[in-house]
Amino acid sequence: MIFKKDFYLFTTENINGYINEMDLKNKSLLTLGSSLDQAYNALVLGADKVTVFDINVNVEMFHKIKRDLIISYPREQLYNKVISSVYTPNTENVTDYKSVYNYNLYMSSDENYDLLRDKLYHNDISFINGNIFDIKDELNNKKYDRMILSNVLQYLEMYNIDKDNFEVLKKTFLKLKDHLSDEGIIQLLYFYNTGLINGYNFDDYFDGYNLDGIIDALNEDDECFDYLEFDSGHDFKDGAVLYKKR
Repeated sequence: MIFKKDFYLFTTENINGYINEMDLKNKSLLTLGSSLDQAYNALVLGADKVTVFDINVNVEMFHKIKRDLIISYPREQLYNKVISSVYTPNTENVTDYKSVYNYNLYMSSDENYDLLRDKLYHNDISFINGNIFDIKDELNNKKYDRMILSNVLQYLEMYNIDKDNFEVLKKTFLKLKDHLSDEGIIQLLYFYNTGLINGYNFDDYFDGYNLDGIIDALNEDDECFDYLEFDSGHDFKDGAVLYKKR
């Protein structure tokens, strides 16, 4: 089974660090795909009508494989089953065994795992293939109560050569808000190692770690942003920014 290089078998971020703050019970959710772990953890927390939006055409295929493995095998066997079933030299960033258990609610207990199995057995996840920066064209008039975007908006330099990164981010944010229900919440940014925020010394993704610049660009209308810090499972903290529509 061959997947594109940008494919993740399990999340590389500590979803447990922010997802409980999103109040997902009975809420519709738009989330990015990749590992599918954002979608699966949201189901455990009671999300309704989960839609996965991703530019990678293989995500839906991977969901079917990973869903069937979750339904068929106990929690303690899942990690090795996913690795042995899907991994190839083209697979991106295989998260270590311990982190998979720490980062995911559905892996944290048999109770949560059984709940996810039941949800996956009875509930469909819908899929949209598209580019996040053209999201308005892909979603038409659909609205969602919650959105989970991981750190995709921080890869601006990769997608927007010769454009002002903060202006692109602002335009994308405004498009996303159009598809957010009243009092909706977006997990907007994710930072690996909060010690690098506002002091990133490398050329790549500098603007993505310039939190002050990002908030200044987005905060013209007294928007409501919450910044969270939490354990990364390593020797530093990770962080996330949540936007709450008022």
